[in-house]
Amino acid sequence: MSAFSRLKRANTIYWRAPHKPVLLLSIIELIEKGLVVRNVIKVNADLVGTFKENWQLLVPTSHQADFTQPFFYLQSEKVAGSQIWFL
Repeated sequence: MSAFSRLKRANTIYWRAPHKPVLLLSIIELIEKGLVVRNVIKVNADLVGTFKENWQLLVPTSHQADFTQPFFYLQSEKVAGSQIWFL
């Protein structure tokens, strides 16, 4: 869980970018629902819809709900020195 608290997030005029946490929470939700069963995350209607729903619930700032950016930028995240996200 401490890896989540150390996510690299861009500073913006609205505060720190919420995209990575919202995407990861959305993926966790899809895993819990049984819609993600492999270690492969694909862009589909379930992911986009869940991301948008979570965005509406969790993000009170004027950030744009763009789920594509965290897909790329999660590559820079590491846990115990190992990369956790690959495109």
